[in-house]
Amino acid sequence: MLRRTGFAALALAPAVLLAGAATAQPDTGTTTAARTAIVLAAGTAVVAERDVLDAIPLADTLHVRDAGVTVAATVLGSVATYALSVHADLGPVLASAGVGLVAGLVVPAIAVAVYCGSFVGMASPALFPTPVGVATAGLAAGVGLVAADGVFDGVGGKLGTLAFAGCLAAAVATPASFPSGTALPTSTLLVAVPVAAVAAVVAFHLHAERGHSTVVASALVGVLAVALRPALSHVTDAPLAAVAFCASFVGMSAPRRLHSNRVVALAGALAAVVFLLTSPVFGGAGGKLGTTAFVACTAVVGVVELQKELR
Repeated sequence: MLRRTGFAALALAPAVLLAGAATAQPDTGTTTAARTAIVLAAGTAVVAERDVLDAIPLADTLHVRDAGVTVAATVLGSVATYALSVHADLGPVLASAGVGLVAGLVVPAIAVAVYCGSFVGMASPALFPTPVGVATAGLAAGVGLVAADGVFDGVGGKLGTLAFAGCLAAAVATPASFPSGTALPTSTLLVAVPVAAVAAVVAFHLHAERGHSTVVASALVGVLAVALRPALSHVTDAPLAAVAFCASFVGMSAPRRLHSNRVVALAGALAAVVFLLTSPVFGGAGGKLGTTAFVACTAVVGVVELQKELR
């Protein structure tokens, strides 16, 4: 039952994001076709994961102490990141990447939970004006992280999706509403797609070939993206640091899910497309970037699964 709850969170949160985007944008032939293809491909991966859900080995017992540590670390990551982003004025990308990098290097045993919480902490004060709302969302995300153990393992963006689900839950439980996002022009893809493809491959290379943890690999890309932002701002006003950080979550995927640099680059490029499609909705939501990456990864995994079925 617990694992099915985690599966439901990982399946429903992206559906909410995509549904919101579909209702917020005027339909064109291109956007409709893109959304339909993404949903169908990602849906294939979701169905495949559901079919093997009962076959995933369960731990003999749920260790309450370990679960408590995971939830507490997620809440800590969310509140710390929010404080650095809003009150220390670091901004959400650098705050999250910095918290993840420190956690990955100093406390690797709880780094995954802290990093998941850091995505909650990227939320805008327009959504959660006080740390109480952030902590509530972090608590929900932490519970989701415990429940989703073994579900969609190795799929990039899983942590951010749980963070987004936590923010959705907290928004329902508290008097919070999501502000509108900023719709980006299609021309943004001319720079966003290559940036996302490169960022995804770099993060993937750092953990799959260089031996860094997935948390450290992604966080390093995020820090580098923020460091390069002033130089890139002379070329474009597109939010490339956010795009690169989003794509770094694609690069957290395990090689058994995305098996080569070429496939990772494809998923990264697709994440840029999803980033554009969902830009008008859920502004300031923590975990939105991760959910975007998760949609792209599941779509690519779904295509791979479909190819296997057709052989």
